[in-house]
Amino acid sequence: MKKLIIVGLSLLSLFGCSGGGDNLSQAPVSETTAPQIPSTQTQAIFKNFSTTITTVANQTVDAFLGGVVSANVGTVSDVKLTVPVGALNQDTAITISMVDNPQALPKPELNFVGKILDLGPDGTEFNKSATIEIPFTDKDLETAGVESKTSLKLYSFSKSTGVWSEEKIVSIDTLNNIVTGQVNHFSFYALVGLSGMPPEDLGTPQPGDLLFKLTSYDGGKTSGWVPAHVGVFTGEKKYDGKGLATPYVVFFGKYNTVESMIGVGVRYAYYNIPNTIESYLIDARFEYDSVYMGARELKFDDVTMDQRKKIIEFVENQISKPYVDYRTLYGLRDGKYVKGPDAFNCVGLAEAAYEFAGVHNGYGIVANDDNELLSPAKMYAQTKPAGGNVVLPVIEWASLSPDWGTTQTEMLAQISVSHEYGLDFIESVTYMTDNGFIDPNIPINDQGLYGDIKAGDGIYSAKAQVGGNQSDGVLGLNFAVTDKNGKSISIRKEFKYVIVITVPVNYYVSKKPISENTWGKL
Repeated sequence: MKKLIIVGLSLLSLFGCSGGGDNLSQAPVSETTAPQIPSTQTQAIFKNFSTTITTVANQTVDAFLGGVVSANVGTVSDVKLTVPVGALNQDTAITISMVDNPQALPKPELNFVGKILDLGPDGTEFNKSATIEIPFTDKDLETAGVESKTSLKLYSFSKSTGVWSEEKIVSIDTLNNIVTGQVNHFSFYALVGLSGMPPEDLGTPQPGDLLFKLTSYDGGKTSGWVPAHVGVFTGEKKYDGKGLATPYVVFFGKYNTVESMIGVGVRYAYYNIPNTIESYLIDARFEYDSVYMGARELKFDDVTMDQRKKIIEFVENQISKPYVDYRTLYGLRDGKYVKGPDAFNCVGLAEAAYEFAGVHNGYGIVANDDNELLSPAKMYAQTKPAGGNVVLPVIEWASLSPDWGTTQTEMLAQISVSHEYGLDFIESVTYMTDNGFIDPNIPINDQGLYGDIKAGDGIYSAKAQVGGNQSDGVLGLNFAVTDKNGKSISIRKEFKYVIVITVPVNYYVSKKPISENTWGKL
């Protein structure tokens, strides 16, 4: 059954702003009733809205035994309302209905996710809270512009006060896409998410990838969870003291990003990755001036290693160039005016770098942007979390010299490493024996120390007596190489102990015992 409440249309609905604008064109209604408005106050609430309510389940629940009412709303699972024993004062015919075009949510950055439900009858009193399970689909998330399942909220609408408010969530099943919440009154219920919410996967950046943040000039209060700033990740590098740089870069002498900032220009910066808030509470965005939204790579094209190098080369060559003037400060009206060659805004710098590198047949990230609005949000829409094609460090070779002997044998351990992004992108080289022992007094290094022959040649070395306590006569040494993306690769080498034979007068033959473990970490 459908009942149609018609009192006009709001501007919010016409523009599709959180109020269900996509549902304005309703199918023919088989049964139409007069507006069911119980009070003058409620009459004001429904003013300017055309709300259609379609009942999909109607079941009587026993007051003493309780029960489960379920309804198919077009998802894989059904909506389920579980009424516990003793929750109702009398047997009640409970309905579950779908709602089209309800009252708008209180903030424009909030969006409905999936179906809006109406539980009835209104005015039902509960002695105990009921439980509702509301399913959703990945398509529902995509339509709402919500990428984070764990950030979903359950809201209910008060028909007497006209206010949407948050209800308690018991659990979010991210595998089966089901939100479970508590219900202590009957009204409209809906899953709600923040449009543009950063996904759980914040990405693992490689040089040339994009780093997005909320707007920094007003603490995010204007744009909500919409990307409003972008920088280009360069990989961690040493700062030479030349050109514009953030105070962090100046103080610590390293950068990993190039960005163009309002009132400053193109500069070196350092982003703490990830630099996210711990909770995705709705109002948390008002507490931070600039919130990291993740590292992104293009979703329609692979960027080659040569292209990544050209992207970094381009942005670093623009250091100290000014930000674009007031005519394009907020509008980003036409891409060609913000992409240099003399001045840039943040998104123009990134777009120009990708075009310079020949990405997407020279179109860069946002194709044909010269005739369209160029914005960080539009650029973000063309990306996905970074890390799909991660470049790993490379082990050229590893050796133990010699690779056999006694516990007293002095052995040189060496490993030659490289990386597509250069040796500066190597974070650490370590070693460990099979039994997990690391000797902090014997560092493996590329600094010309502890047996290392030449500093900075990519060959890490350490030299010491073997020692050991391996009863099987083998010392396993495990090398691990980790880069600044946190990606590791390893290799194992063996040192074999020899059997030492002594021949005294009585021809006694023995195997020399292996004493204390000397080897440890590289």
